[in-house]
Amino acid sequence: MPPHSSHLLQPLDISCFAPLKHDYGQKIREMAQKDIHAIDKMGFLSIYTSIHGRAFSKHNGAEGTQRLRKRYRSSHNY
Repeated sequence: MPPHSSHLLQPLDISCFAPLKHDYGQKIREMAQKDIHAIDKMGFLSIYTSIHGRAFSKHNGAEGTQRLRKRYRSSHNY
């Protein structure tokens, strides 16, 4: 396996955690635009529960599997 490429082969990173990270970042940017610069535990949980469903949906799982297969084939490791 090429160096620094293990993340390309991990289905959860590709299918679920990447969209979760993107959506969380978007929420944080929205809060920063509203001059909210601190998040407590309850604030984090509120944000997380609002984005969790989309990130871990069946659609993202299926899309992630397809992206994983494509990246695996292009890495010449099969």
